[in-house]
Amino acid sequence: MQVSEFPKILYLSDVPVELSFAGATQLHRLLEHYPKDRLLIVQGMELNPAERLKGVPYHIRISKFINRLRSTRFARWLKPVLVMRESMLTKKELQLIRDFQPEAVLTVTFGLMWLKAFRASRKFNIPLHVILHDEWLMTEHYGWLQPFVRSRFADMYRHATGKYAIFPGLADHYERLFGATADVLYPLRGKNDTVYLPAVPRSDKKLRFCYLGSLFTADFPALLNQLSQSLAARGWELHIFSTTQKKDLGRYGYLTADHVFFHPFLPQENLLQKLNSEMDAGILLNSFEQEEAFKYNFSSKLVDYTSAGLPVLFQGPGTAGAISWALQLRYGAVLITPGTAELERLLDAFQQEEKRKQWAELLSEAGRSFFSYERNYGVLLNGILKSTQKYVSQDQ
Repeated sequence: MQVSEFPKILYLSDVPVELSFAGATQLHRLLEHYPKDRLLIVQGMELNPAERLKGVPYHIRISKFINRLRSTRFARWLKPVLVMRESMLTKKELQLIRDFQPEAVLTVTFGLMWLKAFRASRKFNIPLHVILHDEWLMTEHYGWLQPFVRSRFADMYRHATGKYAIFPGLADHYERLFGATADVLYPLRGKNDTVYLPAVPRSDKKLRFCYLGSLFTADFPALLNQLSQSLAARGWELHIFSTTQKKDLGRYGYLTADHVFFHPFLPQENLLQKLNSEMDAGILLNSFEQEEAFKYNFSSKLVDYTSAGLPVLFQGPGTAGAISWALQLRYGAVLITPGTAELERLLDAFQQEEKRKQWAELLSEAGRSFFSYERNYGVLLNGILKSTQKYVSQDQ
């Protein structure tokens, strides 16, 4: 395709398009090779401005007034204000849209800026494309406004030309709720990411397990603390790659012990190389306490683990998105209970080099299929191309 044949995309969402947290990184990977002059980014958050898309105009919408309200006695009235604010387009936003003349609007169901994207799509008669990373209706709560916001969400979802759910379970869930299907857009690797062969077992007997991601979810610290205790009894190590620090986990004694090591944020290539060369297994947790929400959650950390060539210890309820994915693969290292006896038996199996190799090879093969850049970028691009061609033909 010629550059001029790519539709102009207005990205309008709270999720930043930058290399920072999981959802933002996914957006960066999806859009990093799209023609720069065909993109306009309007986002409601910034965490890592140095890692934005190069050559793409960004407009950051952060209200100092709203942020000040959060720490005042008026904070309880903030949610209605936010709903009203995000349901409207400002004069500046209207001018940006008129100047850019987008042919498609892209948003993510996080925060409330999807309301603006919905408004822009309807006002300017351009197709709306919505990416569904989580079950927004369960994770966001607006008190007495919830019925209204839920109704607007349903209207937006049915209106959207393109709907992209992070795994089939979430797509099926929204189809049951709203009677409209969604394409599956799994978490994806970057186009030029190095994909490592399964790690070669190291000569020493001290296994190194690693955990990537947040430790703020309800029962994650307790689950990881229990695992850390079992690793300590075997003389093994736990390496945590997270913004969480040891001082934040004082009540979890086995997460502050000498066999636990904390690592700061690393660029993707450095992270994968370190995991492949220094670690023996990854850990992926899904919540037992928040089982209903995790039915519709799919961890993007699977992309990193499979790209690094590691076997993974999965733990969570069998209904959870990532856990059910592993079970469907007939992958053997899955715990669907929080019990210690089952954990000890599984760690015995991890001690076997051949088992670890088999598990790593199975996940590596699955990662090449499910998380490839070509597969997932193609889903989004084809959806946008199809919708804009339809729009152009109607306009003519």
